[in-house]
Amino acid sequence: MFRRRKQQPVHHKVGNLIWPQIGFRRSMTYVWHRVGRLHGTPHSIAGGFAAGAAVSFTPFVGSHFA
Repeated sequence: MFRRRKQQPVHHKVGNLIWPQIGFRRSMTYVWHRVGRLHGTPHSIAGGFAAGAAVSFTPFVGSHFA
């Protein structure tokens, strides 16, 4: 629904991840609203966050994408 007609090049997407064009405060507000609108119980959302954090600390490279 909210896609661009002309997709951005990869280097623009990476640059936006490092230094957002809209600013850090607005991008964090956007993320906060997205997290607030997630469906599910707070327990399941916290469990998913904990599982993602645990997987990110594993030394095995392939397990991050499984």
